[in-house]
Amino acid sequence: MNQYLGPWALLLQLGWTISLSIVGSLLIGVWVDRTLGTSPIGVLFFSLVGILVGSMIVYRQVSRAIAAAAEEQPRKKYHKVDYGDKEDADTKEDE
Repeated sequence: MNQYLGPWALLLQLGWTISLSIVGSLLIGVWVDRTLGTSPIGVLFFSLVGILVGSMIVYRQVSRAIAAAAEEQPRKKYHKVDYGDKEDADTKEDE
């Protein structure tokens, strides 16, 4: 069950992360604007901060998920194949 939940859990986590960071910073911006009387500046500034911080967190989460997936997959080992002492067909015909 857990193997099927993994990608969906990551998508839900990413969605909640970006949504909460933007909405939370937007609410902080509204509070700053009401408190200080700077009408659009607080909302704009904190919205941009929320977008940037949320994007950085999502990038970090995706990077960790990719690294974990790469470690879980077995590494392919390439072996050098020894074909023995094969001679070319042209040299055999000449003899």
